[in-house]
Amino acid sequence: MPILHPERYQGQKIKSSYFEGWYFKWVDAMRQNGLVVIPGIAKGQDPHAFIQLLSPTLQKSTYYRFSLTDFVANRKQFHIKIQQNTFSHNKVVLNLTSGDLQVQGEMHTSSSYSWPVRLWSPGAMGWYAWLPAMQCYHGILSMDHVLNGRIMINSHWVDFTQGRGYAEKDWGTGFPSAYIWMQSNHFETTGTSLSLSVATIPWLGSSFTGFIVGLLHEGKLYRWTTYNRSAIEQIQIDDHQLVLIFANRKSRLQITARRSGQPEKLLGPDQGNMTSRIMESLDTKVDIQLHSLKGEKLYAGRGEWTGLEVQGDVSKLQSGRRLI
Repeated sequence: MPILHPERYQGQKIKSSYFEGWYFKWVDAMRQNGLVVIPGIAKGQDPHAFIQLLSPTLQKSTYYRFSLTDFVANRKQFHIKIQQNTFSHNKVVLNLTSGDLQVQGEMHTSSSYSWPVRLWSPGAMGWYAWLPAMQCYHGILSMDHVLNGRIMINSHWVDFTQGRGYAEKDWGTGFPSAYIWMQSNHFETTGTSLSLSVATIPWLGSSFTGFIVGLLHEGKLYRWTTYNRSAIEQIQIDDHQLVLIFANRKSRLQITARRSGQPEKLLGPDQGNMTSRIMESLDTKVDIQLHSLKGEKLYAGRGEWTGLEVQGDVSKLQSGRRLI
């Protein structure tokens, strides 16, 4: 079943009003250079394949457009090809040219930690992944992994060897009207990784606040989600920072993210059309505190190279929170 393999292409049988995109984030070992690569397919009024790049090094984002027929996906494993660019679980090959920007190279990954997939809980969405006709499905392909490779950006080679990477994906008709997304795997302790999404989820003519929060630390994945009886205890958002607190029956996670820099513009999906404007920054700093419900401190640290998106009327998320 494709749903038990969220990394694979899910849209083989869908002809319209559909998108699917993979998100790869790479940061070098010295934390000086980063690159986000987003390949995907859009089946809206203007069907096409695409690859988006976001690079703080270049302080710009770039959208490469391809014919729909350039997109080729393997049915039995995660392997997609868009012209001379290939993407799989352990290897990415880039060969892109657009105007004055040229990006080429190979990236290999190892020691990845994927969100567990079970029949009753196929990935990060849990049993919600089995529900039909949801607006957007979400998969976390690797919370953290080791990089080995070099990427040439114009004439400058960036060596990502022994850097850290992260990978996820989304598919459906479009992104939620309001959501917060945050990710960092660059904490003081190597291998610690945070992934967070809180969104307004439309369902059966109404909506609810859904959330998926994962913290990987010392080989253990702590989870706070809508489907495992966790709760949002607090969401505070202003122009300078975000404070979010999540709790379940075992632990409490407090997240404080301080906005900085200027976010870059990406294109996002709406009814399969890549027409939505998304602002993403990669230079946010996030402080996290993990405690047991008895008050014992389990971990505290600061994450760098944090990806952050805050879209739409997020006050809806605040009013939609619930308590244990």
